[in-house]
Amino acid sequence: MAITDIPVYVPAAPDDLIRSEDINNVQRLVRNSTRSHRHTRVANAPVIDTAPEDFAVQVGTQEIVDLAVTGAKLAGNAVIAGKIADAAVASSGRLTDNAVSTTRVQDAAVTAQKLAPNAVARGTIQDSSISRLKLGLVELASGTTSLAALGSTSGSSQTLALLRTNVPDTANLLFWPQLTLVSVSGGTVGFGAVDANIVYRRAQGTSGPVLVDVLLRLTNTGQFNCNVSWRVMTFAPFSPPYAVALRAGIGGELV
Repeated sequence: MAITDIPVYVPAAPDDLIRSEDINNVQRLVRNSTRSHRHTRVANAPVIDTAPEDFAVQVGTQEIVDLAVTGAKLAGNAVIAGKIADAAVASSGRLTDNAVSTTRVQDAAVTAQKLAPNAVARGTIQDSSISRLKLGLVELASGTTSLAALGSTSGSSQTLALLRTNVPDTANLLFWPQLTLVSVSGGTVGFGAVDANIVYRRAQGTSGPVLVDVLLRLTNTGQFNCNVSWRVMTFAPFSPPYAVALRAGIGGELV
């Protein structure tokens, strides 16, 4: 339906001659209009027929063929965070090597489950950062004993406590005693002092694997009788032969 106020390319009146130049000029104007045509009118905005330019409705999603927008059609940094669907960036094929830098990892976001076995190297641990609570320590054995003063004729100033028997590999095990002098008595001048030593005892002429007994020797080197509370610590077993070595002998298994 014609609308009278729509601008025309070449005004014409009844009985006018149609010249070839008129036809050619109409073709030029139509071609130029098609080339300069822009889809800039907001959806649902009214048409302005008297406008010198034809602003068509903006191109909507339905006007774009599926899979038609290629990477070459996107400008640099065109895709912002809000345009990426949640969980859309997969690790397989989507991230380049070394793409995630330290500043991109949220503080306290790396949990133990995210670390591979043996992933933390010695050089990665901060100096003085490992406290006793971080060490896998277990109590190997404990007890109490009374020791007479050094040189006493009424009692022994030394005792041996068996910690483990038939240990196959003592070179790779660490033991260290901890003592508390609960009380001292019997002297008038001097002090009570107790030395603690780990003793390794191996029988002569054994056949088969070399097996060693591990003991604790307590020696009173002071002038007072001493009541001693003691315990021997070691690292928790993690794999054979250490676990086997610690489970052999008295005291049951370490867990």
